[in-house]
Amino acid sequence: MTKTYCITAIFKRNTFCVELINLLNQEGIKVNKEKDILMLKSLVSKGGIVIIEIDSEHDLKKVHKFINNEQYNYRVLCILRQNLRFTDHIENIKILTRPIIFNELLDVVLNLQKNSKIYEESVKLEGLTYYPKASNFFDHDKRKTIKLTDLENKLIVFILKNKDGSSKADILKNVWKHNAELNTHSLESLIYRLRRKIEKNPNDPKILIQVDKKYFFMCNLN
Repeated sequence: MTKTYCITAIFKRNTFCVELINLLNQEGIKVNKEKDILMLKSLVSKGGIVIIEIDSEHDLKKVHKFINNEQYNYRVLCILRQNLRFTDHIENIKILTRPIIFNELLDVVLNLQKNSKIYEESVKLEGLTYYPKASNFFDHDKRKTIKLTDLENKLIVFILKNKDGSSKADILKNVWKHNAELNTHSLESLIYRLRRKIEKNPNDPKILIQVDKKYFFMCNLN
């Protein structure tokens, strides 16, 4: 079995944590141990897996508040004390209640690992990280995820692949796949909408730029 992409365990009860980590290690899964739920903030953009033991209402509220207020790329498995409950469904969160069955936990971890692989491929762009398989950007300054439409994602992938730049005709032919003359205005609108998502000033772009009538991302110009 291959090791997971990235997995962190946040536990307060050392005995329970050691036992769980030993069992995961036997399955070929390497685990980094942390003690404080506040470590979530440092993991927010990494796109890995976090297992959190929640043993009190106080910690439950901290995790719930953090996850509801942050956009993040990691996957979380919460192991709750039997009488604790999350009040609503939260995307990317899996819940197990103690006592847990190890095989059930292992199945959840492996499924989370599979979902996390979409974040393995990334491109750095002026304070942003682009994840093509996830179809989003992560803004490191604002600490939030920027979701993309399918067409926006296809446009970005195409421009990034063309190191010599992409003309409007190239984009319309390969991304839009329609008559170039009819869709030039639609393409310009798409590019402006994308710039509004990723540029500090879409009228003075620094990330998705145009040089000699060809579009580039700044990382293409190295």
